Amino acid sequence: MLNKPLVLTMLETLCAEINATVIYEKEFGYAGYILFEDGRKSMFRGTSFNVNGQGASAIAKDKYYCSYFLREAGFNVPTEILVYAPSYISQMEIKNESVSRRLSGIPAALSFSNHQGFPLYIKPNDGTEGKGVLQVKTKHQLEKSLEQSFEEYPLMLVQKSITGRDYRLVVFNEEILSAYERIPFRITGNAKHSVDTLIQRRLNQLREVGQGRKIDANDPRIDSRLLEMGIQRADVIEQGKSINLLSNANLSSGGEAVDITDKISHSTAKVAIDAANALGLTLAGIDILCDDALVENGKYTIIEVNSAPVLNGFANSGDNQNAKVMNLYRKLLNHLNKT
Repeated sequence: MLNKPLVLTMLETLCAEINATVIYEKEFGYAGYILFEDGRKSMFRGTSFNVNGQGASAIAKDKYYCSYFLREAGFNVPTEILVYAPSYISQMEIKNESVSRRLSGIPAALSFSNHQGFPLYIKPNDGTEGKGVLQVKTKHQLEKSLEQSFEEYPLMLVQKSITGRDYRLVVFNEEILSAYERIPFRITGNAKHSVDTLIQRRLNQLREVGQGRKIDANDPRIDSRLLEMGIQRADVIEQGKSINLLSNANLSSGGEAVDITDKISHSTAKVAIDAANALGLTLAGIDILCDDALVENGKYTIIEVNSAPVLNGFANSGDNQNAKVMNLYRKLLNHLNKT
């Protein structure tokens, strides 16, 4: 029997308020449509609803194009280069030799590192939820990581490392629906248990609330992070000391979310709203790195844009957020009912 996802349960409750019905695939409850009272249908899949145009959504999904158009519109984005797999370049040579000559390969990435230095980040151009994102610190590591990544992804971004606290702002109809700080997967020492035990315990806690599904206790990125800090899995960490075990803060990779919706500065909110408008998106998750999103007119960098953001990303932050999440989906549903 299907254990309904939280979003599906909320949609059913909200649809009943407006005499609409949710029809969904019964095995997983991941896709379906909303049948409104006048007979119109609005399809959905996961967190993808019929809100944004197809072209705008496609641009947001393509990280390179997304950064390009944001940069052209005057927003701060990472310095980066798009790198193509050798197999992709070979295929393009057959289709269009003149285009293939303009495609950057691994040598271009190594040249990029000469100018930008290390560390650098590499990530799939159309990846989601932090999958495939790696930090590299040497030319050898950059080359080998790209070679391995190209076995799965044809296009990879190489980006200059940006420091700052990680925030997601969810924009809808030129309004900030929610804003939260994302904290990477971490453990806190208790002066009793080993790092390895604390990692497994933390993952068990996350999975009890439906999070951390994209991270494994033996993830090599964790070992790399521990090596950087000079910590062994068998070590015992002092009481109260927290250590971050991943470089990205995606919730699916064990990150935590702290709700700051009511505290966000006007200038940070404006950056997110204006960025969504620049890309033609009605609903968007704008990922920003900055020193403090609560301070006016601070420096920022837009890292990514998601055209199908999870609205309940902060639902497990420790407070009872169900009423707030319900209100977010109510706004979305009312918009769909009117369009």
